[in-house]
Amino acid sequence: MDRPEQSTSGSTQNIVLQSIRPLFPVWLMLIVGVAIGLAWGYLLSPVVWTDAGAAHLEESRKIEWIKLVADQLKAHGQPEHAAQLLADVGADAGPLLDRLIAENPGDDALVRLKDIYTEDVQAQAQAVQSRADSRQGPSIAVLIIVVAVIILLWGIWAAFGQMLVMILRNSVPLLLSRRKFTGEHKGPTAAQRTAGLKVAQEAAATQSTDYSASDEGPPLVQYMSTYLMGDDLYDDSFSIERGTEFLGETGAGISEVVGVGDPKKVTAIEAWLFDKNDIRTVTKVLMSEHAFYDEALRAKLAPKGEAVLAEPNAIIELDTNTLRVRVRVVDLAYGADEPMPPNSYFERLTIELAAWATAEAEGPPPIPPHEAFGDTIAFQ
Repeated sequence: MDRPEQSTSGSTQNIVLQSIRPLFPVWLMLIVGVAIGLAWGYLLSPVVWTDAGAAHLEESRKIEWIKLVADQLKAHGQPEHAAQLLADVGADAGPLLDRLIAENPGDDALVRLKDIYTEDVQAQAQAVQSRADSRQGPSIAVLIIVVAVIILLWGIWAAFGQMLVMILRNSVPLLLSRRKFTGEHKGPTAAQRTAGLKVAQEAAATQSTDYSASDEGPPLVQYMSTYLMGDDLYDDSFSIERGTEFLGETGAGISEVVGVGDPKKVTAIEAWLFDKNDIRTVTKVLMSEHAFYDEALRAKLAPKGEAVLAEPNAIIELDTNTLRVRVRVVDLAYGADEPMPPNSYFERLTIELAAWATAEAEGPPPIPPHEAFGDTIAFQ
């Protein structure tokens, strides 16, 4: 049975929100912490400058400094000392001298200072400016941009990090592994996968449950989902709809693997049900024989959902406020890699998912038109 087109925009948004919502407190703590740090560093306990030179002064103070140097040169001479004081102003000394000369055209001391600057001080002033710039801390605008970038990257990682890790985990070993070039591969061959797919398709076509004569009546939707060894990104999801009304989603995906190497050796698959009218997603875990009877693995997977032994025709039910999904194991085959324990991972698993709306979802019975408004008076 071909997998139909599914998923509406509303269901996708609900799933994304479910994955992101638990991280909201973390984001809030991060933003509050950064805000407190900025307030402390810039308002409550700002940096105190010591041993600052003329190059660190504001422009108006630098102008006053140059005027004092000109007055000293006029009164005492000493051009070498004036050159040193002028160099302390840094790269702004030249433009500020030009400005002062333009504003005070008859001041010979300023003109002499300009000559000293041009001949001896310019290179020293550039060196002083470089040292002054190296002491400048980042502006608050730069810090805000850095914080915004960090928060943005955090949000991207929270929303898509798990998917990126999964992609890298499956693509990087494929690119770097020597088995790509030597031809060594312990997973199923192409012929084995083709045969497994054929068996799964036949099981789906011939073993689909007929619910038409059951007390529950036909389900709203009925799907088949097949995992084949080598499908390391297996994660099926199907939309549950009544006419054009979206009710929720159901599906199955990899829950746990055993061993190492590629392809993954899947020992547990989780079946789940999402109900748009419920705040939770119900999950149960179909386990291999090895995983089901391994206390450590069962304890590890317990937070994901109730453990169920996967065996042919095993049936589990997922119930929410307004939906019920029956999951049946249609076809099952274990892998037989020699180092691994027997019946420890699936080579093939086909499950059937059938969904019904419960009584709460059906809504009240329709009111006959003549009773819709109770007693009425005939219109004259």
